[in-house]
Amino acid sequence: MAIQTSIQHLLIMSPPSSRSPWRSAADHVSLNLELLDQLASFQNYVIAHKLLHLRIRNHGKLFAATLRAHLSGNPWIERAQ
Repeated sequence: MAIQTSIQHLLIMSPPSSRSPWRSAADHVSLNLELLDQLASFQNYVIAHKLLHLRIRNHGKLFAATLRAHLSGNPWIERAQ
């Protein structure tokens, strides 16, 4: 399954949510501007993770396998498991 979405679903905003600095809403992804100050590998992980939630709403086995397939070699995958 390819991660496909349109740019209309991606919003960059600040300040961070009180619940999670990288939190997504139901049909769009909200990213904090502070993400730009993070490592590129972490940025890629957060963005892929949030975009994947547009297709898979939970953190089940399918979600984990799909994320690993799209981010193979990303060091943040293992830290998140």
